[in-house]
Amino acid sequence: MSQLTTLLRRSWVLRAFFRRAAIATRITPWLALADLSPVRSAIEPLLAGADSDEERHYLLLAAAAGRTTEEITAFADRIRGQSAYWLDGHLRLVDPAVPGTVPIAQSTPTTCGSVSILMTRALLDPVYALSLTAGDAPFADRLAEEERRIHDATNRLWPRRLGTSPWGVAGALGRAYDWRLVDDTDPASIRAALRDAVAAVSAGHPVPVLIGDGYPRHYVLLIGPELTFYNPSGEVVQVAPEAFLAGDLGILGFRHVQGIVLPARVDRIH
Repeated sequence: MSQLTTLLRRSWVLRAFFRRAAIATRITPWLALADLSPVRSAIEPLLAGADSDEERHYLLLAAAAGRTTEEITAFADRIRGQSAYWLDGHLRLVDPAVPGTVPIAQSTPTTCGSVSILMTRALLDPVYALSLTAGDAPFADRLAEEERRIHDATNRLWPRRLGTSPWGVAGALGRAYDWRLVDDTDPASIRAALRDAVAAVSAGHPVPVLIGDGYPRHYVLLIGPELTFYNPSGEVVQVAPEAFLAGDLGILGFRHVQGIVLPARVDRIH
């Protein structure tokens, strides 16, 4: 058994990735791996040359994000020999296991959707995360610039003062994502949203959730199956399932869930 196959079987991130690949191609996850032979042949020596399991984890995550062989090779050179502290500090912007205040927050009242998109991309793609955390400009400036870029790109036909539309968020995350409204007066609609959101995040997909009071007001990002949310106001918060179902999400800023952005085939992931 190759080192790559052994590591893949240990990695929940890659298991989630190949479940998604199997859904798209209607083949088993390990046959999906065979279809990635150009990337696989490049990754084998990179994994062998990595100095730690943490490095290997991030190389695999870059492959799962769809990075090219050239991009993964350059990324491997950049992170080789770095400490676990450096890797986590530069490649993991938030940790679902650590609630509390985080240094990544929206810089304007209307960019919660933009920051949710940014965080989704960063959680799934360590090469993208590194582009934000490494560079000459201050980290806060790079974040703000990317936040503005995403906001502009997703609101070309939508008033920017209204924030980002749910279809704008879904479009920014790629063809695999779709959005749907949630009727916050219908318990069945809320239960279905909770079920599908947890299934998606358990399969490796962060889930933008639109909340509000009376009308949609704010995006938060589900990043853990225990209902752990990243709030673009700058914190990681865990919510009780009962609070989600009862429309009691005040801890996130607004009480009611009113929309979710999901992988288009979330019902097949689990």
